[in-house]
Amino acid sequence: KSQPAWATLSQSDFNRKYLEFSQEEHGYCEGRQHLRNSRYRVASSATSVFFWQTAAACEKWPASDQACEDLGHAFRSGQTLQSTNKTQSNGGPTGSSTALSTHRGSRDGKKAHGGAKKIRKKLKRK
Repeated sequence: KSQPAWATLSQSDFNRKYLEFSQEEHGYCEGRQHLRNSRYRVASSATSVFFWQTAAACEKWPASDQACEDLGHAFRSGQTLQSTNKTQSNGGPTGSSTALSTHRGSRDGKKAHGGAKKIRKKLKRK
């Protein structure tokens, strides 16, 4: 946030809303997953997502709170999901594919993530 580029992005007339994810709150699918123990990795830094839209686009495709929540769940690290879903219904360990399908399985993210730590996000509207 202290970088001039971040200020420029956030202060644009086209910026309708932005989300912030701390380094611990999101992750990525590892490109070299076949060489690692897990296909997921925690992000190496915080991330901001800016919703730049014209007035017409904002009216037609608003960055609703639900859409932002869904995006937050999509950014969540697969490692977090794997540790949250440690056991399947049969008591066995949960594999990467189960965690991934659970992660993608619910549109609102609430049922799929069970008691997982809720993503903290800061929403700013212009």
